[in-house]
Amino acid sequence: MGYVKKEVADKLNLSYRTITTYAENIYKKLQVPNIAAAVATALYVVILLPSFSNMVFQQTIGPFIICNLL
Repeated sequence: MGYVKKEVADKLNLSYRTITTYAENIYKKLQVPNIAAAVATALYVVILLPSFSNMVFQQTIGPFIICNLL
């Protein structure tokens, strides 16, 4: 189960607002409305577009998704 934003902020020694801003920026880049859609997009990219996935996953959503899956 994923962490709530406050737990992610505490774990990474960042403010809650920073985590919220990161999440909002990820959603904008992926053109999705929420974390569920971001995860679905991440899985689609990693599974169905493997040659493209390294760039997108590492630069955009990888760190956020990993924190939410811990």
